[in-house]
Amino acid sequence: MSGDPVERMSVLDGAVQVQGPDGYCIDSRASQPGKGFVVLGSCAAISSKAVQPLYPALMTVQIGPANSAAVAGAEGDMLSLLTSAQGAALLADGGNGGTVRITGRSQTVGMVAVSFVDSGATHRAGLAPDQWRAFIDLSGRLVTVGIRSFANRPLSDRQGQSLLTAAVAALRQVNP
Repeated sequence: MSGDPVERMSVLDGAVQVQGPDGYCIDSRASQPGKGFVVLGSCAAISSKAVQPLYPALMTVQIGPANSAAVAGAEGDMLSLLTSAQGAALLADGGNGGTVRITGRSQTVGMVAVSFVDSGATHRAGLAPDQWRAFIDLSGRLVTVGIRSFANRPLSDRQGQSLLTAAVAALRQVNP
């Protein structure tokens, strides 16, 4: 546990700002801002700040290279890809699409989201196989937000979707 919480981080030389929803702080030791990868967790778990999130989980944000934006205007195509066998391989931990079962899907203007169970990902200590992922564009880049619940405190689908929506809103707020 570190002292001061990191609530916002500049990524890829300032191209994108990352901030989580209330109660979430950035794990600066696990994050790789130069590679566009940020890990967030409960502020109380990774800093001296005692704030707990409403729904504790492991959150990741992956920012793609410049000009990788692919969601806006193509939401239906992106959703079709993610719910196909090829998409399952993209979502799967380790690339084995046969372990992914899509449990929910949605699209709104500028965002595509899927929830799924990856039975091949259960080997990660302490994490449940249920996952929620959103795809958005920010600053001309494709951004993926991932949520994993903890095995000892699994999120319901409603809670996972709510947390995913809050995470996307926080990112959009700091990247107008």
